[in-house]
Amino acid sequence: MAKEWEIEGLSPDETFRQAAEKIILTKSAELWHYAPGTIAGEDIEELHSMRVASRRLRAAVDVCAPCYPSRRYARYRRQIAGLTEALGAVRDADVMLDFLRRERAQATAEELPGLDDLIAEVSARREALRPAMLAYLAELEAAGFRQRFERFIRGEE
Repeated sequence: MAKEWEIEGLSPDETFRQAAEKIILTKSAELWHYAPGTIAGEDIEELHSMRVASRRLRAAVDVCAPCYPSRRYARYRRQIAGLTEALGAVRDADVMLDFLRRERAQATAEELPGLDDLIAEVSARREALRPAMLAYLAELEAAGFRQRFERFIRGEE
């Protein structure tokens, strides 16, 4: 998992709203930084980092809610939570596969067929979940989610 991004320019002299904007925009940039690697699917750590970043963004959105008292903000929060859920489903399968493969490396001959069956089942489940995750990401992209959300946070909408 990648290190959490630092929030540049935070000052105790800022209003809560000003600090919230910097925090949320940084968390949003961190989240979308991992999207290309997550979509490519070649390195499971990219997905893991994106999921963690989505959880951090959701936490920031929750804490900063008093600065944005609107239904639109609640809708953005639900969409971020939906993304966290979609990423989490695939990530959970990745974690299970990693565990099963480590167990397989130490397994006895009698245990191998069962572990191989489990690995095949979890791999198939992961492959079945991945298109839904990719579709959710594509839906957010097509709707201009990131751009709209960040404009809203900056007070430009």
